[in-house]
Amino acid sequence: MIGSCRAFLLALAVATAASAQEAPPPPSTPAEATPATPAPSTTPAPAEATPAPAATAPVVGPAARPKNLVTVNVPSNVFGAFSIELGRVLTDHVTLVLEPTYFLIGPQEGFTKGITGPGLVIGTMVHPFGEAPDGLFVMPELYVTHLDVISDTRGPDLGLGAGGVAGYSLRFFDHLMLSLGLGATVNLLGTNMAGDPGFGIMPVLRANVGAAF
Repeated sequence: MIGSCRAFLLALAVATAASAQEAPPPPSTPAEATPATPAPSTTPAPAEATPAPAATAPVVGPAARPKNLVTVNVPSNVFGAFSIELGRVLTDHVTLVLEPTYFLIGPQEGFTKGITGPGLVIGTMVHPFGEAPDGLFVMPELYVTHLDVISDTRGPDLGLGAGGVAGYSLRFFDHLMLSLGLGATVNLLGTNMAGDPGFGIMPVLRANVGAAF
């Protein structure tokens, strides 16, 4: 009986020691939450702003040449052929010229009457280097006159002639014109611009000043 009790107590002690040596299970921990993947956005992305083009400075070319001319021939006006020359640039090579004139020339030696009457010169200035109205030019021209008083012995008469002038034109301050040249005219019909009848050759001095615009 005593042996049985000892055996029982020994088995109980062994069981108690074994249970004491077993480690308690670790406390359970909540599973880490997996972050949810965000749903793709359905809102369209704003369009990128297009940069404005850079401002460019305007291209400035050479100043346009004038198209209109108003000049006077100083020697003609000094000696009694009062005129004004009107020019119009048609192309870089051609300028059309009209020169209305009124003659009021005193009596020549040996006469008591002078020369009076209207006249008109029509010319075309040709600019070989295409610089109209500037630079070198050659100008063929025609003239017509009606001289009312020619001399003591001759009455009104019609005159018709042709000629030409070669010269050079300069502009100052863009609008001040100086045109110089030399040439000659040939009277073809009636009385020439000096009041002499019949065929005759007269020199022409061109010294025009005026405006270009």
